[in-house]
Amino acid sequence: MDDATIAGTLNQTLRQASASVHFREHFNELGDTLVIEYHFTVLPEKIDLARLTVAFDTLSAFYLTNHPGRNVFNIEGAIGERKVSVEIILQRESE
Repeated sequence: MDDATIAGTLNQTLRQASASVHFREHFNELGDTLVIEYHFTVLPEKIDLARLTVAFDTLSAFYLTNHPGRNVFNIEGAIGERKVSVEIILQRESE
């Protein structure tokens, strides 16, 4: 599965899990891992994080990082043969 397909699948899953289309994604590669950060322009009322994990074929980590002014849900695992790390930033980003 190529990176565009993985990103499309994760975007659709996040739309369903958050009932929102008000987010931007930022792509990066760290070694052999595809890193996707999601930044909301309008924070959703809730996010079904369990639903997001279903997009992964293998889940290796699921945790919250809490830095001053920045809370992030992190999901790490594999989709197909590709290592993927998703960061969902839990603060509103300016448009």
